[in-house]
Order: sequence, then C-alpha cells, then structure tokens
Amino acid sequence: MGKIKKREFFTRSAEELAKDLIGKNLCHLTYDENGEAFIIKGRIKVTEAYLHDESVTDGNREKNKTSQALEGGHLHLHTKCCEGRKRLDVVANKVDVSEGVLICGLDPYEDGPQRVVWAMEILDSADGMDMLKDDAEIWIEDDGTQAELKEPTKRKNIPDDKPLRFEAKRFIFK
Repeated sequence: MGKIKKREFFTRSAEELAKDLIGKNLCHLTYDENGEAFIIKGRIKVTEAYLHDESVTDGNREKNKTSQALEGGHLHLHTKCCEGRKRLDVVANKVDVSEGVLICGLDPYEDGPQRVVWAMEILDSADGMDMLKDDAEIWIEDDGTQAELKEPTKRKNIPDDKPLRFEAKRFIFK
C-alpha cells in the first residue's frame, strides 16, 4: 500500500491500466502562498483508455512525438487540445507504444478531464513527469480501496463504439 512504485503496474495495455486505476488516489504535492507544502488527493472514479492502434493518440504522429511515447508511469499533459482545455493522461505500456489513460473523474469532484487538472492544480510542467521517482510531485497511491465497476461504455467525443470508458459503481473501503 502507499505510492505505487512498480513500473510493471503501468507498463501494460491502457485498457488494463484504465480499469485498475479506478479506486486509486491521484496525489499532488504542492505549496500554498506561504510556501507550506500540502498534498491534494482525489480518488480516481472515471478513466478512458486510448490504444496504440488508434488515430486519436498523439503517439501515432511519427513527427513531433510527445510525452505519450514515454514508458508507462509518466504523465502526458494535453495542453493544446479540446478547444484550449487541458487533460491529464497516465502513460501506459512500453516506450514508443504511445498508449494512455485519460483521467476523466475524481471523487469528490465533478467529472471532466479539465476539472481533474483544475482540482489537482496541475501545471504544464507536469508533462513528462515520471511518477515513480522518489521526488515526483504527482503520483498514484493505493490505499487498499477496491472499486466495483459499471459496465464499460464508449468514450465521450470519440467517433467509435469501443467500450473503453470505465467508471466506478461504488468503492469498497477496507
């Protein structure tokens, strides 16, 4: 329990990772106006998987590769997508596979990828961050909470019918 430090948790398919991130805590060490450190936590309740073979992933653009092409466990921050809104992906799989899991909702906040970025106070500098490093300011934490999932559905605003959106039905706290 605690910070997930095993790269193997992240270096697998985005679809598997998207399911297993539900119920985990997204954590961000940040500072108040007086320089005092504090941690913002939100329990991940909605994710969407983006696979390597899809044209919707940045990694399929051979030119101008992004942080999405890094090894699983890194962060990819979309800063110029969706009409100026920001989105946060947890990179999945191995280097250059370019799969990611979009964090779409955190408990107790309203759903929406932009709301995740706002609630967690994530800055553009988070792009490419390795969450497994000891000094990472953003990480995923497992506190033992289990999630019962709803049936997967299609992703929002993606023109396909792949059931790659995962959502918690309820959390089981231990």
